[in-house]
Amino acid sequence: MPNPFNLSQILQSMLLNCLLVIALPLAFAGILTLINRSTKRRLAHWWDYSQLLIGGLGTVIHELSHAVACLIFQHQIIDMQLLKLNLRDNPDHSLGHVNHRYHSGRLWPTIGNLWIGIAPIFGCSAAIFGLTWLLARPTFATWMTFAEHPTWQLNAIGPCSASSGRRNRVLSCSG
Repeated sequence: MPNPFNLSQILQSMLLNCLLVIALPLAFAGILTLINRSTKRRLAHWWDYSQLLIGGLGTVIHELSHAVACLIFQHQIIDMQLLKLNLRDNPDHSLGHVNHRYHSGRLWPTIGNLWIGIAPIFGCSAAIFGLTWLLARPTFATWMTFAEHPTWQLNAIGPCSASSGRRNRVLSCSG
């Protein structure tokens, strides 16, 4: 009886999964970090308070996301500043902060550290989603169409209609 397991194929699959789950997000985060640092440096060079003007709303949403996650995971918020207006006397150059503490012997608050750290991903995404719905309904409608009928074609910016055959799904998009 032939061996149904192909070790080479299993190792290739494991390597691909590691690449997709670990390396790709880390590379993406690294690229975003480089872009962010470059942008902040250029803005600060252009005008001292440009970070506050351009990034103020995002900073408030970012810090509120951390704070909400602190409350969900039963952390005590010690100090919170949603937006630091005095950048010159700020040694770490951060635009805001949330300092918190928790009882380390309990599982729920300990698990919360991860979620508190990544909370701005969800909070800022929700804010972008909500503001787009409120201020740019055509763009919001395009997003919803894409979510219902995903396609990776560059010319598929407009509304799409889908028809499904037995094995194939056909999208016709105008754009």
